[in-house]
Amino acid sequence: MNALRTYLAAAIALPLTACVHAAMMIGGMGLGIGMMGHHRGATTCESEARAMEAHLQRVDTIGTEQLAAIIPVHVRRLEALLDGCEPRPSDASPWADTVRVTAGALREDLSHLQRRHPGELGAFMLEHTARIRAFLGLQHSAREDHSHALGEMRGHDAR
Repeated sequence: MNALRTYLAAAIALPLTACVHAAMMIGGMGLGIGMMGHHRGATTCESEARAMEAHLQRVDTIGTEQLAAIIPVHVRRLEALLDGCEPRPSDASPWADTVRVTAGALREDLSHLQRRHPGELGAFMLEHTARIRAFLGLQHSAREDHSHALGEMRGHDAR
């Protein structure tokens, strides 16, 4: 009951524009609220995002004729990113909806990617990697929003 009172007091004290996940940062974990709404938590998402960024740097330097050889690794890397970073089904925020749409487009890319002729991969990968970077940008902005909200709460606690 004490945890519920603490949660309710914090929820009432948060400004209406604060991040919806800020409650987790002040003790909502006991209520089952996950960081950033991801299935496996923010740490997994951050790790997968960094791995994908490194992978994309390699993809950018590979010649068109070599793309077909890295497709199996790329597929596994993208699946891990999506699995680690997609929002929970219960997350009903506008951010989560945008992430789901972008993730859906990336999953559709995966189905097309494996059927592409090696000669078509160069043009397709340019568009595909742009969608991946958009997805990573959404993840990055979510982390920044959470860091900002946490900083505001810490500043509020110091008062």
